[in-house]
Amino acid sequence: MDLQTPPPIPEDADAPSRRRDATLMRTLVEHAIQKLQLPNQELWREEIEQVWAKVVPAELAAFLRPGKWERGVLYLYVTSNTRLFEIQRQHLRGIESRLRQHFGPDRLKQVRLLLDPEGAPLA
Repeated sequence: MDLQTPPPIPEDADAPSRRRDATLMRTLVEHAIQKLQLPNQELWREEIEQVWAKVVPAELAAFLRPGKWERGVLYLYVTSNTRLFEIQRQHLRGIESRLRQHFGPDRLKQVRLLLDPEGAPLA
């Protein structure tokens, strides 16, 4: 073997006539979500926003907003610890039951409260 000679270029295993057209990454991700039966966060958020005013009283909506949804658990973001405690003690059961009436107990298993990661008041 001659060290001066470069190795031969391998033949194209996939001839251009057999190659598939490029697929958009968005299409691949949507397909994976459907195949894995993961919830579409945008659709879920749109559904929540449509019923939010009916489910949450206006005085609570000033410091409470819908957050992420994972595996049947809806996380609601609250602006402060004080408000979180108040909602948990006085309003969470009512909010959760109204959401379950709308979405069904199979889709919505639980509602949890978290401090708002953005930390700013909503109103």
